[in-house]
Amino acid sequence: MTTVVFADLVGSTGIFERLGDETAGRFVTQLTGALSKTFEQHNGRVVKLLGDGLFVVFPAESDALTACISIQKRLQEKPVRAGGSGNPVQMQMGMEAGDVVEIDGDCYGDAVNSAARLADLAGAEQILTTQRVREALDPLQQVQLRSLGPMYLRGKSEVTEIRAWSDGGFNRSLQQELVEAFGGSIPSQGLAWPSVEAVGGGVEVGFGEAAQADAFGEVLAQQSVGVLVAAALPG
Repeated sequence: MTTVVFADLVGSTGIFERLGDETAGRFVTQLTGALSKTFEQHNGRVVKLLGDGLFVVFPAESDALTACISIQKRLQEKPVRAGGSGNPVQMQMGMEAGDVVEIDGDCYGDAVNSAARLADLAGAEQILTTQRVREALDPLQQVQLRSLGPMYLRGKSEVTEIRAWSDGGFNRSLQQELVEAFGGSIPSQGLAWPSVEAVGGGVEVGFGEAAQADAFGEVLAQQSVGVLVAAALPG
């Protein structure tokens, strides 16, 4: 399985119109070069540059998502402006995992097509991926992806369950506190973590025991986060 990422510059047409082809071309080349280095730092391989975007493959879903989030957050925290003026640069990204065939240095497959479609659908500063990718991630990453429901991607006959990341989701430091509250570990290290689902602006968590739910509520209360606890009785 290979994880495929397409990352596209938002509003590149406006940048070229404003700066002219030569100046805009240099800016986009510098930008994609810098983004390439970030992807490579997270075990990504840039298959090719696509004018105002990049086509990258990763050996693992977790590396791909970490790289994409790193880029989105860096652009938000340290805005880059084409030509030193205008609106900050924004990226839209799509990610999918699956079998990929490599021919003469290029990559082909359903995952490639789907990742490209997802990048087209993504909004500015957003990462779109699928339920298949989410299931391969650890819980700390899963909770960062909210459901957009089933959608038809262009060229596919079956619906795809879409997941989205955008800044302002579940707080990372709070996630770490929750992990520590439940044993300081994750499933791969032997801890049976609760089910976690991002719902709207919040998080829905399922527990096997009431004591776990109580511990969860205490951690959130310290963060001034409201909690609603409900019990499902055996049928």
